[in-house]
Amino acid sequence: MKNINAAIIAFIAFCSLVSCSGNPGLCHRYRTESWISKSRVPVQLQDLIPLALKWGAGDQALRDKMEQSITTDEWRELRDSLHGRTAVIEEWLDTAQRSGNWSAERCAFRFLLEFYHDMNDLQLMKTLKK
Repeated sequence: MKNINAAIIAFIAFCSLVSCSGNPGLCHRYRTESWISKSRVPVQLQDLIPLALKWGAGDQALRDKMEQSITTDEWRELRDSLHGRTAVIEEWLDTAQRSGNWSAERCAFRFLLEFYHDMNDLQLMKTLKK
């Protein structure tokens, strides 16, 4: 029974790693769970891995819940960390688009960037309502 459970866990982990390989359209099913391979992320973005793990969700319903539950301090950390760095992330993601190599890491950063842009839009709408 232990071997079956271990095999199931290993299979699920494998599926999550390759869930968006080769096709950005497959990223919509991806949810970063617990790790990203640091070696597969550009050095200048590696400090953002914890944020990609926390906020890199492809599921829109989950992202909506995260948008509603993010604290002011969490938003400030995300905003300050990504400020001025989105172009570097987009450039890295563009190479995936051209090559078709959508790794779990790239999917997580893609969804981190989407979450960041969503939050910027929400903050703008709140400001305009005042």
